Amino acid sequence: MAITVDDGYQDFYSIAWPILKKYGVPATFYVTTGFVSGDLWLWPDQLRYLLTKAPQSQATFDLGLFHIQTPLSTDAFESEFWRVNQILLMADDADKLQCLASMARTWKVELPKRPPEAFKPVTWDQLKEMQAEGLEVGGHTVTHPSLARVSSEQARNEILGCGKMLEKMLGNVTRSFCYPNGTPDDFVGEQVQFVKDAGFSCAVVAFADDGEHHQRYAMRRHSSSSDQFQFLKAVSGIELLGMKFRRHHLETRYE
Repeated sequence: MAITVDDGYQDFYSIAWPILKKYGVPATFYVTTGFVSGDLWLWPDQLRYLLTKAPQSQATFDLGLFHIQTPLSTDAFESEFWRVNQILLMADDADKLQCLASMARTWKVELPKRPPEAFKPVTWDQLKEMQAEGLEVGGHTVTHPSLARVSSEQARNEILGCGKMLEKMLGNVTRSFCYPNGTPDDFVGEQVQFVKDAGFSCAVVAFADDGEHHQRYAMRRHSSSSDQFQFLKAVSGIELLGMKFRRHHLETRYE
């Protein structure tokens, strides 16, 4: 068993890693290299930031990929964030970024060049320190697009560029890769070849089924969440056993 955390946020260094290190828990931190380098901040954080700046007047805005009504009440904020988030996840990467830019223009919001403190990335020096202490630092692309929603050339650049930057900044060691978003729709065979070409030893997805780790470049992961019961199910293996039992039951039932 190993704990995996995605993206590259600063709070992994300040909160999670001291606990994992204290108890000797194997862990992998999948980082978006452009985020760590300060070239960008992640699009879900831009979305959240923009929604906090939504107009207080009553209006309906057509932002291309979705409509949104303002003002946003405090009670409705999270549900509206996740509604829009899911729409953008299914959009082509270029359309998604264009939509966020349209929100900023329409609402006259200037996105900071650097992410605010709440969305701050870890630094390369902090990654070096944690790697020296036993953390695996894995790849999570350069800019965090859903790889099936970009061109083949861009997907290749995202994956190989990520691998090259990790090697440049942290040395040539064995690393694994994590597909952004990581659902079955977010990666295809060609992208798997790019992951191999970049030198990553294996890759993980963001869903669990009874497939376990039979596919080296699509190894399953179990979500822990903030719910303690779900966390215990995941780390104890009970969730996986349940999935295997259900498959066996279905196979037996229809024989």
